[in-house]
Amino acid sequence: MKCQLCLSEAKLCKSHIIPEFFYKPMYDDKGRMLIVPLDAEEKIRYAQQGEKEELLCASCEQHINDFEKHVNRVFFHKFAYEPTEQPGEGLIVELDYTKFKLFQLSVLWRASVSTLPTYAQVNLGPHEEQIRQMIINRTPGPPHQYGCVVTGLETGTDIPFDLILQPRRGRWDGHVAYRFVFGHCIWIYVISSHSRTHSRADYFVRKDGTMRFRIMHLKDVGFIVDELKRVSQRDDLP
Repeated sequence: MKCQLCLSEAKLCKSHIIPEFFYKPMYDDKGRMLIVPLDAEEKIRYAQQGEKEELLCASCEQHINDFEKHVNRVFFHKFAYEPTEQPGEGLIVELDYTKFKLFQLSVLWRASVSTLPTYAQVNLGPHEEQIRQMIINRTPGPPHQYGCVVTGLETGTDIPFDLILQPRRGRWDGHVAYRFVFGHCIWIYVISSHSRTHSRADYFVRKDGTMRFRIMHLKDVGFIVDELKRVSQRDDLP
């Protein structure tokens, strides 16, 4: 079978689209997490791992894992940021620009090449090949090229903190955008040839390893509140 990243014929691994370490906080004491399908006709089920499919060869898994290890270590376990003058904002520091940007792109690209129903709305079209080349060649491009705005989520004890939602396609400030929710954050990718002009372009990760980010309380994010309400109204919740 053909590896989606290097395009070589090889035995393929079961590859995650969103890395497994984002799922781990969602597991219960039995090592399971709850999967709530969008289709109300489908039953809620438990799973012991995040979604995978055969996409990458072992070499390309390791290639992308290098980016993931950096994000897991610096962005989550050694999180360092400086306050800014704007309330509800911070400046993340000590990021490796190349690894962090390529991590962002790798999640977006994997979602686009995936055949799993969860990622059906992510279709990069001609951008898919360009991003593949950026990932395989370790060339992250300038900050505005496929930039991503990250918003951190705060929550209270009465609301689930760890959740992963189906990515959605939409438009933002006149640009095509894809919205992901994982790792206590909202990640919005701007897919446009003129993203330099986006009103939030100064929130894209910078070459000096810093990135502005916003912090919002989960109850103030309408689409997440709506999703939690939808889930709470199901009759088959355990």
